[in-house]
Amino acid sequence: MSLYILSFENEYVLISVFGFVLILTGLFFKLGIAPFHFWVPDIYDGSPTFITYFFALIPKLAILFILYRAFAFILNPYYMIPYLSYIFIFLFSVCAILSLIFGSIGALYQTKIKRLLAFSAIANLGYILLGLCNLSVFGLFASIYYFFFIFFIYNSDFFNFIGYSALFVVC
Repeated sequence: MSLYILSFENEYVLISVFGFVLILTGLFFKLGIAPFHFWVPDIYDGSPTFITYFFALIPKLAILFILYRAFAFILNPYYMIPYLSYIFIFLFSVCAILSLIFGSIGALYQTKIKRLLAFSAIANLGYILLGLCNLSVFGLFASIYYFFFIFFIYNSDFFNFIGYSALFVVC
């Protein structure tokens, strides 16, 4: 089975797979999914609270919808080579598990609240990606539910609390 995966019909298939991997790498970097997560705590810590709120929610919302469309492309047997979708699912699963590990362990010794929130976002994106790796509609709906009702509301409430507490400290 592994030899069948590596035997591509022509070089255009190999080039398209390589391009798709590069696109996914860029999306993972922008989302902050491990192993491309090293910029997230520094940006969350160094920027003002409202900019951090923007970086915590808006780009993740847009890129997660792009990833959902990518999964529709991966799972469609008319577009991809047989058994190649399992390689992409394996890569997504490895990145999700690494995000869970690095996000949870990195958050243990944080003293600044924004850096703690950044590592929490890395771990939460690992959970969202695990829902996508389920290869079913239920996993897709579970990851959408997790993003909107847990991740989105948690970050909104947290940043509203920080903004109001900073307003009372200034006044």
